[in-house]
Amino acid sequence: MTLKISGETPFQVLAHSFTVSPSSEGYTLNYSADGVTYTAYSDATPANENLIVNGIAWGQFIKLVGNASEVTINY
Repeated sequence: MTLKISGETPFQVLAHSFTVSPSSEGYTLNYSADGVTYTAYSDATPANENLIVNGIAWGQFIKLVGNASEVTINY
């Protein structure tokens, strides 16, 4: 499945892995079990780099804090 996400819009991943296309700003991935309370991942993703995420919980909520671009999510 492919999603287009703009800015810090939260999205839900119905898979155990996903990829994010590069953004112009870079961002920090934040994850949540309930879509309300988010925890920041320890490493930021630099501008203009793809992100690959493996081994996450099915149905986890994600937002890309610091992102202002439209990115493509594939899972």
